[in-house]
Amino acid sequence: MKHIRIRIIGSKHPPVQLQIQEGTRSCDVLAHLKAKLNWLSDSWVLASASDPSTYFRSKENLYDKIEDQDKLIVLSNYDAARITFKKLFPLTQSFLEGMK
Repeated sequence: MKHIRIRIIGSKHPPVQLQIQEGTRSCDVLAHLKAKLNWLSDSWVLASASDPSTYFRSKENLYDKIEDQDKLIVLSNYDAARITFKKLFPLTQSFLEGMK
């Protein structure tokens, strides 16, 4: 069993602490949070708090990818894509700003 702490970006809800077992997938954790919080939609992803551009695919075995006591975040698909884009293409932001 591993213990994780999950913060939901843009929410005033306190971080959620979960205990997961081998075979737990990212979609399992999101489904649990959706049921517990009663507002989380399907357009959210689970990511590493230390590197938000590293998010876990829905059917990916989360247990194998994290360590005990890891901190994770839940963010919208839009925010995940924006963070990843900025990481992959850091010069694009300044280029686009120069075109204004």
